Amino acid sequence: MRICLNQTEVLIAFAEKKLGQEDSNTLNKLKKHISESNKTTKVLSRGFDTTYFAYQVFGKKKGEEYLKHSIDKIEKIKLNLKGESLKTFLDSHYVRWILKEWNQINN
Repeated sequence: MRICLNQTEVLIAFAEKKLGQEDSNTLNKLKKHISESNKTTKVLSRGFDTTYFAYQVFGKKKGEEYLKHSIDKIEKIKLNLKGESLKTFLDSHYVRWILKEWNQINN
């Protein structure tokens, strides 16, 4: 699966949703950008935080692939960390949010 996301577009859509000002034009542009980007690039999204916010924007059913992508990236990072570095990483707020959400939908 290829996911290419523009962090700014995702965060704008996320902010609009949280403010109760969700704009279908913004969502449609974001969906179109993702679709077009996936056709032309093999580069994955910037990071697990951006894909997490995409999950928040698109919701549990439509956005689950983004949450899964975040989990996969976290797991890869964990493989390269040990001791205090691993603990610090797992205690970071984005990682905690993502892991908590993943556990809720998979239990």
